[in-house]
Amino acid sequence: MQTANVLFSAFVLLLHCLSSAGQPNDLVRLLVPRFTGPAQLGQNVATVLNLQVWQTLRRAPTPNPNGLNFGNGEVTWDDEALSVSTYTAAEQRAAITASQLVLWGEAVPYGEGVIARTFLSIPPAAGGLRRYTDILTVDVGAIGRHVTVSIDIPARRYEFAPVVLRREVVDTYTSPAALLLYSAPQGGSVVGQCGEYFTALRHDSGAVLVSAAGRQGWVRLPELATQPSEVVDFVAGVLRVFRGDWGGAQPMFSAVIDNTHTPTSIKIDSYLYLAICRMATGLDPRGPLDKARELNPYSSRIAEYIILDDLGRLMSLRRNGAPKPEQSAVLAQVDQDLSDAQVLFDETDPFPRSVREATALLRASLS
Repeated sequence: MQTANVLFSAFVLLLHCLSSAGQPNDLVRLLVPRFTGPAQLGQNVATVLNLQVWQTLRRAPTPNPNGLNFGNGEVTWDDEALSVSTYTAAEQRAAITASQLVLWGEAVPYGEGVIARTFLSIPPAAGGLRRYTDILTVDVGAIGRHVTVSIDIPARRYEFAPVVLRREVVDTYTSPAALLLYSAPQGGSVVGQCGEYFTALRHDSGAVLVSAAGRQGWVRLPELATQPSEVVDFVAGVLRVFRGDWGGAQPMFSAVIDNTHTPTSIKIDSYLYLAICRMATGLDPRGPLDKARELNPYSSRIAEYIILDDLGRLMSLRRNGAPKPEQSAVLAQVDQDLSDAQVLFDETDPFPRSVREATALLRASLS
């Protein structure tokens, strides 16, 4: 497999710095294989999406009074399309390339135009994601025993809304020479072609400065579709969550939610990711959780998040020595939430069982 590796090495070198605070520095990599499609269109659409997501990477916020460091982030692309357009094939490519996320898709002729079908795969085996896993786990300890209750990220596989590519994108980006290098982000003159192999250096004003074949120039990133798509904002938000950039992830997911073209299922998961960000920063996640439940009151995953939040609040009360009646009130809420949601869970789902074990332990300790 030939890999056109846009590791954006100049930027990645910055991201490889360890923070002085000793925060975890796991590498999080997004892979964007060539999209299938007519002529060169699939590769060029994938490359534009790649660069649009790359623009959202950051090592730390600005300003940064707390000395935060979000560790390593990479966006890479592969000039070989998936052997078949399936989630399984994307997850196999993720394993080969040690990628935590794969953004893949197809540029499909439709009538007189072309639509882009875009998908995101997050394999369960993806490593290096320590920043969020502790947030989705509550360790319940009482009377010398421990029960762990944990949930997963909102989903592992996504299909975004199809986007109708703009006519000028279709006409222009079917050419291998479509990615031109300009002397400036806006205006200026053409100084060469991007080619298949290049390194992104920095971004500014909707363009990316790249080094290609010994020459530097700006690649301009067009709006691919006639209507705004949720793809880049959502993928960028997930990348920021995986890198512990809680403050930076929230505006990304808010933009997804505010986009009138976003499918309901992706809006729901954006609310769940907002809840994760609030949990991570010690804020109450119930607002976004309630919004998610309004959109789908019959989701077992949303119920899991609500119940885990209840348990987390209860364990916080215990750690802070809250009176037993106050703890018992939250415990009763956990029982009620689990009872209300019981019909939503499959008989083999381990989550309700672990919650019941935890609540039995806590009830015994409060008696």
